[in-house]
Amino acid sequence: MFPKAIFFDLDDTIVSFSARAGATWFDVCDNFCEKNKTFKSKELFESINEYRTWFWSDDERHRIGRNDMNLSARQIVCGAFSKLGIINQEYAYEIADNYSKKRLENLELFPKALETLAQLNKNKIRLALITNGDPYAQRYKIRKFSLEKYFELILIEGELGYGKPDKQIYQHALISLDLMPKDVWIGFPPPAFCKFHRFSHIIFMIFH
Repeated sequence: MFPKAIFFDLDDTIVSFSARAGATWFDVCDNFCEKNKTFKSKELFESINEYRTWFWSDDERHRIGRNDMNLSARQIVCGAFSKLGIINQEYAYEIADNYSKKRLENLELFPKALETLAQLNKNKIRLALITNGDPYAQRYKIRKFSLEKYFELILIEGELGYGKPDKQIYQHALISLDLMPKDVWIGFPPPAFCKFHRFSHIIFMIFH
């Protein structure tokens, strides 16, 4: 039996966001070090990788950081530079800004994502998109892949001031669509499922 509605996440559910992060950092470091021979690409990449792992490991730092991804990238590179004993904000910002630009350019949809959304529309299942993050980046992804037409409701953490796992965002969606929790399935990637599964009476689906 299908639900009346499905609430989808965006990153790593519809759009493949995390998979190329490491490769993009590596490419940016490699390109930068080709122009600046005083830096060693492998050493720089490893320092950034270590620092970004630490940066995103804390829930509160993650909440603040995901709402300004460009600033977070700058903070990560500055932190990595500091670990290497390098003081050069201009270079740090250049690397971070190149990363932020390429990260958005390299985005891809998961296979069959659009076909799945279209079929759900055809089956008259109401769809909402509930995504954490800053409005610029999330709206860019939505426009890039022409996703807006599939969703009756789009809620973005950075536009509302609250996001997952706060129950308020689910309640917002339910009220906006005049639904009860029992009417809804929610689709998130596995790591998100671990944090967001406690909302009463909603069935969660694990993607990818």
